[in-house]
Amino acid sequence: MIDNYEITLKTNFSFNHIQAAVLFARNALQVEKNKDNDNYIVARIQYESYITGALLCTVGFLEATINELFSNIKDENYKNAKSLKPKKRELINSMWELGIPRTAKYSILDKYQIALTLADKNLFKKGVSPYQDIYLLIQVRNAITHYEPEWVTTDSEFPEKITEQALQKKLKNKFSLNPFANSADPFFPDKCLSYDFIKWGINSSINLTNLFFEELDLDYPISWLLNNEIYNLDLE
Repeated sequence: MIDNYEITLKTNFSFNHIQAAVLFARNALQVEKNKDNDNYIVARIQYESYITGALLCTVGFLEATINELFSNIKDENYKNAKSLKPKKRELINSMWELGIPRTAKYSILDKYQIALTLADKNLFKKGVSPYQDIYLLIQVRNAITHYEPEWVTTDSEFPEKITEQALQKKLKNKFSLNPFANSADPFFPDKCLSYDFIKWGINSSINLTNLFFEELDLDYPISWLLNNEIYNLDLE
């Protein structure tokens, strides 16, 4: 006679997202280092593909991290939430069960702010790092995901006719540009998609999530990745 049994699992994917982002970024760096030795067209396609993949996974890491916190906080075996007072855990879980901030109508950053509010903790200050950096990173991700081509004037004998894109104004001087881009290419998407850009994005994402868990007085879920040589997130 075979006894009845069942296996119940819950998988967190934030680890996969951040590791994929780092892998893509490192591959992009290798292409960048060899750009003078490889076929220019092939190298540029590879480079920008790696950066795009890293961008999507980095923002995926941000959303998966906060969704996992809300989803896991009610679980009895989720030891990371033990430092939160029971009433705070119950409140966070109750709001999640009500769909707050569970649905897509809540932005990623709003989800982090709602969690901090429910836990009666300090919110991230808007307009300054790391909140502002993540806000801009997500804007780039959104512009890539929901891409709409536009006419852009990148050179003209009349300087006033040159287009300065919205993302260009916001991201100016934050990182080095795509070394494969031509001088006449627009800032977005061509010049923006660089290794230095995604390194800034990954580091900003790690910074924000780390500060978030510090504010909640919880263990940082990917601390073992940061401290493990095998999974070293040092992009260089």
